[in-house]
Amino acid sequence: MQKPLKRILLLIAMILVGYFPILDSADQIVPDALVQSATFHLGDGSIVPASFGKPSANAYIVMVLDSSGSMTSAMPQMRQAAIQAVQSAPEEAVFAVIQFNTDVDLVQDFSNDREQVAEQIDTIYAVPGSGTCLYDAAFRAVEIIQDAPRGRRAVVLLTDGKDELTEGKPCSQHTYSEVLSLATRQEARVPIHTIGLSTSASTAINEAQLREMATTTGGFAEFGEQSSLTLLFTKIINSLSYQWLAQAEIYPSAGENTLSLTVELAGGTILQSNPITFTSSRNYVAPPSAIVNTFAYTQYGDVVVNLSLQNESLMEEFEIQVLDIKNNTLAPAFTTEVAESLKIAASNFEGGNEYRLFIRGLNAMDNMLFESTYDFRYAPSILLGELSILTVELNEDIPEFIIEVRSKNLEEASSFEIWLIDEKSNTVVSGSKQAITPSSRIHIPLEGVRNGAYSIVVTALNPELEILAETRYENALYKLGLPTIILQALRGNILLMIMIILIFGTSTAYLIKKLYLEPKKAKPAPILLEETVIKGEQALDDWSEDALRLNKRRLREEARRLPGAKPEKVQAAIPDDSQKIPDTILEIPDLEEDALQEETPAALSPITKPGIAMLIMERSPEGVLDGQEFAIEDLPYTIGRSEANLELDFPFISRKHVEIFSQEGEIFIRDEDSRNRTFLDGEMITGKGDFQLKPGASIGLGKKFLLKFIMEED
Repeated sequence: MQKPLKRILLLIAMILVGYFPILDSADQIVPDALVQSATFHLGDGSIVPASFGKPSANAYIVMVLDSSGSMTSAMPQMRQAAIQAVQSAPEEAVFAVIQFNTDVDLVQDFSNDREQVAEQIDTIYAVPGSGTCLYDAAFRAVEIIQDAPRGRRAVVLLTDGKDELTEGKPCSQHTYSEVLSLATRQEARVPIHTIGLSTSASTAINEAQLREMATTTGGFAEFGEQSSLTLLFTKIINSLSYQWLAQAEIYPSAGENTLSLTVELAGGTILQSNPITFTSSRNYVAPPSAIVNTFAYTQYGDVVVNLSLQNESLMEEFEIQVLDIKNNTLAPAFTTEVAESLKIAASNFEGGNEYRLFIRGLNAMDNMLFESTYDFRYAPSILLGELSILTVELNEDIPEFIIEVRSKNLEEASSFEIWLIDEKSNTVVSGSKQAITPSSRIHIPLEGVRNGAYSIVVTALNPELEILAETRYENALYKLGLPTIILQALRGNILLMIMIILIFGTSTAYLIKKLYLEPKKAKPAPILLEETVIKGEQALDDWSEDALRLNKRRLREEARRLPGAKPEKVQAAIPDDSQKIPDTILEIPDLEEDALQEETPAALSPITKPGIAMLIMERSPEGVLDGQEFAIEDLPYTIGRSEANLELDFPFISRKHVEIFSQEGEIFIRDEDSRNRTFLDGEMITGKGDFQLKPGASIGLGKKFLLKFIMEED
């Protein structure tokens, strides 16, 4: 909410008004120039925005025309060009006319009657043998115009010579320096525009002095022959017709100060005037203010504005607010400390939109001291941060994972956040999450972690704990052998070591007795099964039908040898003492074929449609939703700020952010052109189409939310 403005100081400013034309690189008037902004720059570093526009006040112009003897041949062209200039002047122009030779005469006082002024100009004739009292004429013109009402003022001085009599002596009572001093008085500056005319009868004009007179007082200097008089007058009058007005309140220090004007034109062209000097009779105390000097983007799209501050000691904090000009919507305001540089997160903006930035200064009582605005179009060149895990090494001695990490465009990263995910249960390993200083080599302790396959997740965060980049390494195997596990358990535990030795010794003795000593007491007579011929060149495997037959016969024969077993019918040849014992032939009935078939598990049917799924919130702003589960009972399933299956009412979530849907028996996810982007397993998918959503995938919504997708089978 905007704070009420409460004035705490009575401040008085110096009002500065400036009139200026726009010139091109050849110092020619640009009649169709369009000014976008204007600022005054003081010598103490203060930058003051100025209001600007086309002036509407009267323009008071004194035409000072040379009627010395050398002007005789040029007089008709001079009168014609001067009358034409009067008739083409802007409507608000008011003219006075002075003619000068050895004498200085006001032939027409200020009047907006163009016909009357033209008639008086037409009465001017050259006086043969007269001198050129140039300085007296210029001094008189400045005196007359300084008595006119405040506003636009100008003296147009035409001469074909320099200040002298016919015999070469000075003509004027006043000096050149007196003219400049009067014209540049701070109370009433008067620009003197000079026209130097070359005639056959005149002596050489003092071009350097006429040019200096114009430049020092803020006027223009033009030089030419009789044939170009109309053009010369037109250029001078046009400089008045196409003037702009800039006005501002400034707060200079007592004494001498410098000032210049900077103008920005449509299209971005920047123009700056030459500095001028003025004197202040007192110190003016500036009110608190903050003006935007420069505007830039970070590589992540954040907006950075650099400010020019005035009297920041009176400010307690800034209140910042952003207006979407196209949609006329205001984002929530937030406060920040007073500083010359402000950074506003990219989540507040959408690419291509026009915005207005409000900067309000608040005092200790939470009253608003001032409000500054800055309009801009949000069009950053974003360099996305990159993070990847190159190698993972298991150190069994500690134990720990040692990982090599490569980062790019992550200069703003202040920390890495690391954790392990058990791939069997798809859950974060308790106690594995840690925050460390960014490094290319990272150690992840594994004490208390069970053998298994794990995913390693590394996230780069900025000082505001916003995610800059994330990477995931899957199937990192942690598997320790029994001896290693035992040694780790025995370290520092002598009592447990003694118990293990006793158990191991007892078990070894028992095994020797059962496996070696007892079998020697009585060995059963060997049983020789009849040979079975298998056709074909392939050896029997453990699941072939003939191997099963042989194994079952052997088991049956062993059973008959046991005490109390019923003897089978046996046909055997009775050997004599000289013969070898022949192979025993056993009559064993064939087993049914069905009895030989082992029951095998049925093959899993392929998933033809998605089952019930779940989203688990792993990260949310300030942890408000961490750990919550959201069931997906039907597809399609939407996530957004409103009118969605899962509504996350946060400013950095778009109204419809993502959609999860089924297609040809698979589950897919699609970003709905969200403002703050969507990430799938750390990769941005905004504007890239549909992506298959696999169990265990991580879904990032902007930089604040991270969801885990879990698929539950029917």
